[in-house]
Amino acid sequence: MSYEKKLLAMKGLIKKQPEQVKEPIKEVNRPDFVKWSSSDYDLVHTDQGVYYKISTLLPHDFKHGGTQFSELSSLVAKAKRDFKGHPLTPEESSRLFFYDTETTGLKGVGVHIFLNGVLFETATGFQLDQFILASPQHELAFLKALPFQDRDTIITYNGKSFDLTQLEVRWTMNRKLLPSFPQVFQIDLLHGSKRLWRGQQERYKLQDMEREQLNFHREDDMPGHLAPIVYMDAVRSGKTENLDRILEHNKWDLYSLVALYIHSLRHLVDAPETRSSQTELNLAKWLRDLKLLPNSRELYGKVTERYEKQDIPHAYYYLSLLQKREGEFASSLDLMETASELLVGIEKLDALIHCAKLAEHQMKDLGQAKNYVQQAKTQLLSLTAILTREKLAFYLAELKNRDERLDRKIISRESASFDK
Repeated sequence: MSYEKKLLAMKGLIKKQPEQVKEPIKEVNRPDFVKWSSSDYDLVHTDQGVYYKISTLLPHDFKHGGTQFSELSSLVAKAKRDFKGHPLTPEESSRLFFYDTETTGLKGVGVHIFLNGVLFETATGFQLDQFILASPQHELAFLKALPFQDRDTIITYNGKSFDLTQLEVRWTMNRKLLPSFPQVFQIDLLHGSKRLWRGQQERYKLQDMEREQLNFHREDDMPGHLAPIVYMDAVRSGKTENLDRILEHNKWDLYSLVALYIHSLRHLVDAPETRSSQTELNLAKWLRDLKLLPNSRELYGKVTERYEKQDIPHAYYYLSLLQKREGEFASSLDLMETASELLVGIEKLDALIHCAKLAEHQMKDLGQAKNYVQQAKTQLLSLTAILTREKLAFYLAELKNRDERLDRKIISRESASFDK
């Protein structure tokens, strides 16, 4: 309305035109989740909403790469019997689940898990359940579908940093409608793989482990980093061809989880076909770090019997320390002397100092202790160019004090002998 017409309207000279009422736009009745027509996806209705589910049944003798799943139960039983407290050992009376996710991103509260893959053993074989998020509005139903309960053991690959962390985030976002997150035990095979195969491979992604340890090579695999794009495209288009490939990728991840866990347990319980000097040394050190000293000592002993001395100097070094701890001083000195002959650099220096300590304090052989100190001095001279000033000063003081103390003891002993 123009300025003039507004003035006339105010004076009542023209009638105010009624405002036109716009008719509301009719909303199209759309479902709040994507309806996929794939015959493999079962749409599950619950009081909390809907989700899709695919179940795959496997026989006990199912084989993935070079690993047969039927070994799992016996290896788990041996680990529970002989290696309680080890990070690869499940808790007693704990149900075992292998778990892997696919998400719409890497981090942030806006990131959703759209695929939960869970594999577990049954009386007749193995079952793999894949739960697919129908839409964010139905996340509650999707999360409640997971079978996890308190005291279950969840086996993942990098799950401590990603899969279970993401699940806990999504659980927290729905905490008003969900019970408390179950108190589960975690076994993360990424950390176990780095301990067992340290120094034997450069990369430790799951597919690297498949190639290096499991004799499995993926063909026509949909890379995991494409999963968010593929899921969003399937939601928009209603077509599941590429989503099916993500489901296959998730299956392979879970199969490899089972196979890698079996392969890791073989090493833990000392199955003969898994023998490798470097792997066994890594495991023995892992056991020692965990204070599982009887297991560590037993394995170091087996390593010294199985392999050539020049290939396993560290086995003699650490076995000597364990035997010293148990009061077996003569045997400990023999092992440490062997280690000092095989080791090089600063490790040889440390071994010679340990020999000197054993000879002086436990064996009471001052002459032998003096000889080890002289060897240690010679070794230290060869390292002056590579040691830091602080390290060099530390070892010089250590050997000087030890040498002077031995001289005093020798003089005192000779004096006592002369007086007699």
